[in-house]
Amino acid sequence: MRIRSLFSIRNTSFLQQLVLVFVFGIFCLSLLSSLAISVLSYKIVRERWVAQGLRATETFADQITLALLYFSEENAEAPVRSVLAFPDVRGVAIYGVDGALLLSRGEGMPEQPVWPQKLTMERETALAWYFVSPVFARRGPGENVSPFDAAPQKTELIGFVRLVMSKTTLKTMEAGILRTNLAVSCIFALGFLLLLLTMTRRLTTPLSRLAKIMGQASAGEMGVRAEIRGPKDIVVMESAFNTMMGVIQERADDLQRLTFFQRTILENAAYCIISTTPEGIVTSFNPAAERLLGYTAGEVVGKQTPAYWHDPEEVTHHALRLSGELDETITPGFEVFAARARRNLPEENEWTFIRKDGTRVPVL
Repeated sequence: MRIRSLFSIRNTSFLQQLVLVFVFGIFCLSLLSSLAISVLSYKIVRERWVAQGLRATETFADQITLALLYFSEENAEAPVRSVLAFPDVRGVAIYGVDGALLLSRGEGMPEQPVWPQKLTMERETALAWYFVSPVFARRGPGENVSPFDAAPQKTELIGFVRLVMSKTTLKTMEAGILRTNLAVSCIFALGFLLLLLTMTRRLTTPLSRLAKIMGQASAGEMGVRAEIRGPKDIVVMESAFNTMMGVIQERADDLQRLTFFQRTILENAAYCIISTTPEGIVTSFNPAAERLLGYTAGEVVGKQTPAYWHDPEEVTHHALRLSGELDETITPGFEVFAARARRNLPEENEWTFIRKDGTRVPVL
């Protein structure tokens, strides 16, 4: 499980994921293109090499005509040495018209049960090609016939020649082509990868910078702003983030000013102002309330309302009715009591608070 999580792509950054995708994709593209170009190049070189072997066999057949006419091995020595000097020619053999072997040099020849009537490649192995050509004594119609001949001469088959051409050079060229293609593809892939990484870094750097700023904002920092820089889409995101942070900052400033205003009202009001939650927990107790009731804020804030008034329901209803203007400046959801001590009040506008020392005080 730990090894799986270690190599999980989820643990990598966006830039690292892009780099992995680019490297893998470019590597596969380079490998496939190198193989494709190598196969195509090999086919072209092979066709040229086969054509060269056919030409060498045809030339050898033309040179060996005199030796077959006299069936003389001595007359065949010079043409044999000449053809064996060709690149990759590893063996030759000369046969009479009845298949009798006149001469063989170099690599051994397999048996030939059927002789062809034209120049051809009789077989191909992993190591060599085998070419066969018939040898004719005279040329037929249309083939360099002398204008002084009364009638075209017919060709006469006088024998066959065989030639073995090795694939050593072709194999070497194939390996060289593959290495060259791989090297060129790798150089191109490396340059292309560097270009992609440069473009990717240009894209991901603003994203990383914006993500860092957003992380600071989520941690509670209010003064952070994104630097407007990068591609067009990133600039739009950065501008939107800065606008959002500006709105949040304005609201925070407004809330701070409102809190300061409320605190100023509570501390400087001549009225007794007490706020509680709907459950009856005291949340504020201003200095006027301390002076009027004898309790300190520390004794009552955060606690259930003590018995410092005669009828809590009556007090709550009456206080809210008389302090509607102040209710808008206090946090919504809280009960508010605002009262001040009065004398000679009509009975319907008066209720009684009980001080800490037990004395009673009529308030409005």
